[in-house]
Amino acid sequence: MRDKRPVDELSIDELERILAIRKREARLARLHEYGQQGRVLPVEHAPDPESIDVTEPDVDDEITIQELVTDSDPVQAMAVVEIPVADNQQPADDAALDEDVEDIEDKPIKPEYFEGEPRFEDEAPRPKPRPARQRIEARRNTLLGKKPAVAAVKGNTPTTRTANGNPTPAAPKELSPRARLWNRFLTVVEVGAVIGLLALAYLLLQSIQTIERRTAAEQAASEATRVAAQIPPTATPIINIPVAVLPTGHKYQGNDQGSFNFDEIPAQYRDQYANLLSQLAETRPSQPPEGPIRIRIPKIDVDKIVVYGDDPEALKQGVGQHIGSANPGQIGNMVLSAHNDIYGEIFRSLDKLEAGDEVLVSTVSKEYKYVVGSRSVVKPDEIWVLDPTNDRRLTLISCYPYRVNNRRIVVFATLVS
Repeated sequence: MRDKRPVDELSIDELERILAIRKREARLARLHEYGQQGRVLPVEHAPDPESIDVTEPDVDDEITIQELVTDSDPVQAMAVVEIPVADNQQPADDAALDEDVEDIEDKPIKPEYFEGEPRFEDEAPRPKPRPARQRIEARRNTLLGKKPAVAAVKGNTPTTRTANGNPTPAAPKELSPRARLWNRFLTVVEVGAVIGLLALAYLLLQSIQTIERRTAAEQAASEATRVAAQIPPTATPIINIPVAVLPTGHKYQGNDQGSFNFDEIPAQYRDQYANLLSQLAETRPSQPPEGPIRIRIPKIDVDKIVVYGDDPEALKQGVGQHIGSANPGQIGNMVLSAHNDIYGEIFRSLDKLEAGDEVLVSTVSKEYKYVVGSRSVVKPDEIWVLDPTNDRRLTLISCYPYRVNNRRIVVFATLVS
């Protein structure tokens, strides 16, 4: 009984057997053709191609299973099977089918590499060949016009394509209760983290604003303190008597104390000087930026500060600079005065200075050296000693003689460096 199953219902093994038969037929036919053309060399004990029966049995779209599974030689059980062709498909050419099947069967399957074959470290790995059964199945689907099922992924939902090419979306995977619970927990954690970040940002903004307010308040207080410190103090009345007598005049009263000698003041000025002396304050005006602040006389061991002004209150603090006189290093006459018997007896040994002795006067930035040129004793009213000069001169004045004080001793020095 003939097997009437169509080709689509045949198994892979049956199709492989059919392809092997067709391949053998094609080879025998080509060998017969080459023999007729004289392209075949005689081989000892080779079978005669003419003796081989290559006739095809009369089979219409059917083939018997007995012929496919016979144990005899494939050459003796040859049969021709015509694969049915769909209406919308062109029939496959026998020669093309033979060539394709021959390519599939004859093409050597090269392994990834052969033992002993040279290979390089940077050589790309060779793809592994598909098994012969898979290649034959793929070729059969191509000949029959069928499309294999292909799995495609769209987003996170896998889809499957059917034989006719239409995508069939797969049902989404159902999550387990544990997975759903875990997802909810993660969602709560994320929401809590976002809320925490927003709260932290708000607190940080509040802290920054508080710091800015405190900084502004401290800066305002510091600025107010600085402005208050820059307000100049009220000017202290200073008695300046250049037109009457030289500075340092006084009467010695003992115990390092003395009083202003009004007898040296002309009668017409005495009341005026008495009023000014009663108004003197203890504070002194600030020293000019480049004014003298220190005097040193190594020979008589003098090292004292210099204050601005030479009135009686100023001379209590140290050596006084006559107001309006030159500053150290400038062209003009710089006049410095001090007592010889009261308030430290700073200039007591002024009469011991001789020509060539050094006098060092310092400012806030540098020190100037003067050299003594001459010494003189004058009357209290010889105010020419205070006159400006055209050279860089230093004039030192003190009351004289010691504890008598009816004269003035004056030392003149000149700037050398």
